[in-house]
Amino acid sequence: MTNEELWHFSGKYRGIFKTHAAGTTHAAAFHDLILIALEIRDVKRIPNRDVSKEKIADFHYESVIRPKKKWGIGGVDISIISQEKVAFSEKIHDVILLDQSENRMGFSPLRKFQLQRSTEQEFILQGIIYFSLPSIQPKVDPISTTTTNTAADTANYNHLLPDAENIRPIISSDTTSSEHLSRQRGCFTLPGTRSGCLNAGGCMGGILKLLRWAISAMIILGLISYLSKFLSSKVSVQKNDKKEGVVESSDLRLDPLQDTMSVQPWNYLVDHDIKWSDFLENEFHSKYTTNTKNLKGSSQRHEAWAVSAVTDELLFYHDLYHDLYSGDSNKLDSLVDYFRYQRQIKNLDPSATAEMVITFVQEIPYVLIHDGSCKDVCAEGGFMAEYHAQGKPCVPNVVAGVYSPYEFIHTLDGDCDTRSLLAYSILDKLGFGASIWVSREYGHSILGVAVPSNSANYKSIKGVRYFAVELTAKGFRLGMIAPEHTEMNNWNVVLYNR
Repeated sequence: MTNEELWHFSGKYRGIFKTHAAGTTHAAAFHDLILIALEIRDVKRIPNRDVSKEKIADFHYESVIRPKKKWGIGGVDISIISQEKVAFSEKIHDVILLDQSENRMGFSPLRKFQLQRSTEQEFILQGIIYFSLPSIQPKVDPISTTTTNTAADTANYNHLLPDAENIRPIISSDTTSSEHLSRQRGCFTLPGTRSGCLNAGGCMGGILKLLRWAISAMIILGLISYLSKFLSSKVSVQKNDKKEGVVESSDLRLDPLQDTMSVQPWNYLVDHDIKWSDFLENEFHSKYTTNTKNLKGSSQRHEAWAVSAVTDELLFYHDLYHDLYSGDSNKLDSLVDYFRYQRQIKNLDPSATAEMVITFVQEIPYVLIHDGSCKDVCAEGGFMAEYHAQGKPCVPNVVAGVYSPYEFIHTLDGDCDTRSLLAYSILDKLGFGASIWVSREYGHSILGVAVPSNSANYKSIKGVRYFAVELTAKGFRLGMIAPEHTEMNNWNVVLYNR
């Protein structure tokens, strides 16, 4: 449907959402939840929209949201509350939901994911909404007061007035539509019109109109009553339709240049194939190869940290991350060359280039890395114990619970700080300001990038704003982190490059 065939609106929304399955999820993100009911208020008509410019900071986009069919099958319960109509049951287009992280309730830190919710799977979300509706008859411009309808248009419009079986949108920010209907229906007198029951439809038309309004009011009261049962104590985020990617690695194969007459261990290669897309629907396909010789060198450098005494935790992580980054920097060249090439051929601006790297790291499945045995970390309880109880993958006995960048791109196993360290290393080689943040309160690590974002989630370092981003799950754009992690004073920057 073209932009000319749509009317555009803004407003405030509240919605009911549910998770795909019961239980908690370490890396919960927007695509983990599903919209089941939507209420829109304070609707205002806007003259035009540029949907691409509305996709900023913390948002969710749906090209179409369809209403439930008869008997409540499929779709979403939709109600739009406005001055002129209190019910709506047609599909809405180009829906942008904003302010999700600020308004999501009941989420606890991802590393200590113990949700407080009224039911096992349902939540409430509220914020700002932009959406569009199919233009309807009569052809009255709600912004001006110009009427361009024909008699046939008016008849068609009257047929679409709400009743129990067919509720159509009539939403405006002024009284233009009401005045037009008054002229057509008879029992109301407006300046410049013939009065009363001699007009088309007569008083009976006015009575029928009132009956239709009464029926509409009954319907919306029923919808609000249904919605209110959920809106008292529930929360959410909704499904992100970003295309699913592919992450594959080959088995070990002998390096063709390996001298088989030499003593072992020999050098073996692993081929990696990763396909993903960004938030602008750009698609990427990176193929790169790692080898066991480089992996051994990185691992030996990493293991040397096992004997380091920790007197200052933040200084320890600064020195560790910097050493692992420095040792692996040149080993990432072939992968970084791919990002440079994509930035050039796709003409990506700084934000899009940073999010190309961010979505690459997010595409790799989460695997917990910890520095003790599984038995030891489970005995500590909390997130670690819950994660293991769910049978999720982990890598135990790793020094400091983090992989170096090369260890990560070789094994494709990594959690929060491992991911932050790889993204930091790639962005640094691409010329971006980057930083790694850690939090004792949240038990978590995230990335900061010195690229402008419409977000309050940033740390200023020497006058430069580094905007945070969550890397352990898909759906987080630059500037977006979990809502319970937004207290910036709880984050410490342990490494930055500019």
